[in-house]
Formats: sequence, C-alpha cells, structure tokens
Amino acid sequence: MFLEGRLIDARAGGLVLGRDHDEDDIPLLALVASGVFQVIALMQGGEFIISREVTERNLPRISEINSYQSGSYAPMEEIPLTRDSRVFNCNGTSGDLILLIEKGSYIVNRAATIKFYAELLELNSSS
Repeated sequence: MFLEGRLIDARAGGLVLGRDHDEDDIPLLALVASGVFQVIALMQGGEFIISREVTERNLPRISEINSYQSGSYAPMEEIPLTRDSRVFNCNGTSGDLILLIEKGSYIVNRAATIKFYAELLELNSSS
C-alpha cells in the first residue's frame, strides 16, 4: 500500500482534507505490538491529527478544544493555510487510502479544527 501511495505517513499530525461524510471514513492505522498494525480509528476530512508527543504534553487543552461543537456546517475555506501548515490531502482518491498514525494521537473534530486551527497548528508544531 505504501509504494502504491495508499498509505500516508501522518504520524507528525496535521490537517486532513477530503472525505467528510460517514460512508467514506478514512481509516487510521497504528502499530499496536511489535510488527502488528491495526486500524484503530476512523476520521473524516476537515479533522486535525495531533501527534502523540504533543497530545501527551497538552491533553487537557486539546480535550477542551475538541469539546467545541458548532450547530452549523462550516466550510473548510475558513482555515487560513500557512507555509507551516502540514496538510494530508485525501481528495480525489479512489479505492482504499489509509493514514498511518501513532497510538495516542488525538483527532480533533471538524468544527473545533476550524475554530481553533491556528492554536492547533501552533501546538502541533511544538513537537
């Protein structure tokens, strides 16, 4: 899968663009034991992956950010990308696509990602 471009190394964290509906979730693969990888979660486009190291240092704040919910749909155009933005583009793919993360990484919901993107980027850049 890696050589075919179907496995994307997202262990450093960042913004995931792409699929944003339940029927086309993006699987997250992690090493769970020596030589054993497993799908540990599913995510959607517009969510943000926080690396394991940053999550360990900032879990209370990340959880607080992730508790934010918006009653209305917010388009991704509201996120100001910068040269420091790490983006995993899952748009335009067909077939299986998997993101590789570390167990202990944190997935921030879409509404919270849009509202707190600058802070998430700053936190995740501190690794």
